[in-house]
Amino acid sequence: MRRMSSRSESGVVLPMVLIFMIALTIVGLALLHATVLEHKLTTREVYRNQAFFLADAGIDHLTYKLYHWEQPSLIDWTPLADGQYQVVVVGDYSALPAYAESTGQRLKDGEVKAEQKIRVTIGSEGIFSFAVFADESLRMSGASYVEGDIGTNSIEDSAITLLGGAAVDGSAVVGPGGEPSEVISGEESISGTLGALSQPIPMEPYPLPGPIPVFDSGPLFVPGGDEQTLPVVAYGYYYYSEMTVNGHLIIDQPCTLVVDRLRVQGGGGAGMITIRNVTFPDSVVFYITDEASLAGSGIVNESDDARTLYIYGTETCSSISFSGSRDLVAAVYAPEADISCTGDALIVGSLIGNTIDINGNPEVIYDPNLGGPSVPSFLVLRDWQQVF
Repeated sequence: MRRMSSRSESGVVLPMVLIFMIALTIVGLALLHATVLEHKLTTREVYRNQAFFLADAGIDHLTYKLYHWEQPSLIDWTPLADGQYQVVVVGDYSALPAYAESTGQRLKDGEVKAEQKIRVTIGSEGIFSFAVFADESLRMSGASYVEGDIGTNSIEDSAITLLGGAAVDGSAVVGPGGEPSEVISGEESISGTLGALSQPIPMEPYPLPGPIPVFDSGPLFVPGGDEQTLPVVAYGYYYYSEMTVNGHLIIDQPCTLVVDRLRVQGGGGAGMITIRNVTFPDSVVFYITDEASLAGSGIVNESDDARTLYIYGTETCSSISFSGSRDLVAAVYAPEADISCTGDALIVGSLIGNTIDINGNPEVIYDPNLGGPSVPSFLVLRDWQQVF
């Protein structure tokens, strides 16, 4: 009887062991399948994220080109890390808004593993939207006065400083994330609101014109007591290594002048450049490649529209100073230059520079014409959205 019981028990154990092993195998296979599936899903999500960042890199590439005054219709496939991106612009830059679509692809062994798209709107923003704007610092002192908005890209303490009787009849903004009460010293002398920019104002030097004929005219010197009319005989722009005006220089038609060093000087306001017979939409444009010093009577623009006289500082322009005794109607954009204003002149238009120092009795009054259409503008990206 005992022997029969032992055989019976051993006959039961074997099937139970087999069933247990089969169950373990099934559970193991299920766990393995779940692990493989999770790995695939995780890898797929990683690839999707990488493709998204590649598409975003394409938008950054387009932003860089726009800020450097390029107008690309296509940024062809550009390799980056383990993938590539392409940007296609749909529409015409001359009839904004246009649209750009950036495609990012995550590659592995030459095969596209994931693709993501981002679409943005291309719009424009006028360069001269402030009466005075400094990239790094703005300082006003004495009895200086600004009518219009002021601002800076900086978030450093006292990047905007108003001393003495300096006053601003307008609003003021500081760089993104900045605290106006810390960045602005003398805020009680600002009549309008204080705030911070949502993004920095682009400050890239305005590009030289081209491709058009360049006339190398060498240096120009107008002695005290002399009166000369600038010879402009053909379409194109004129290059002067130096332009020194101690007498009276008349510019009586639209033109573009590239000048390394511009100096208007002479005691008693003797030195003077007069812009005459130039009306909007025409203009006289100066590109300063080194420095400009406008003393004497400075530049007298007989038009009351600042859009008829532009003074641009190129990337190598280090300083522009205004100390003339006569009024100036102009739009000044020199993002790499230190701009200083002294004396008693009234400046109607806009001043944009790296640093700006207004000292003494100058007045700067914003010309609202500069806020309208038909003025130089940056191309900017808006309405960012992911395309699914």
